[in-house]
Amino acid sequence: MQFCLEKYGVNRGIYNTIDEWFYDQGIEDIIERRKEILRFLEFVENQYEKKNEKRKFGKGGLKISLQDYYFPSYKGVTSKVV
Repeated sequence: MQFCLEKYGVNRGIYNTIDEWFYDQGIEDIIERRKEILRFLEFVENQYEKKNEKRKFGKGGLKISLQDYYFPSYKGVTSKVV
């Protein structure tokens, strides 16, 4: 968690949300989940570097970024459960 804060500026709340999201996707092994978190954060970092912007998730933005990373064939498509 501390590494993610220092390298990516991700606070504990965001980190825990990312961790929980990957767990919900079926990555139960904690070591594999930690590796996936780092790959995701690197993915996000690369996306923002291309746009010369600061990393911000905003309301709902984290979930969209996670979906774009984990389900690249559905990029930009979000589903709403009613």
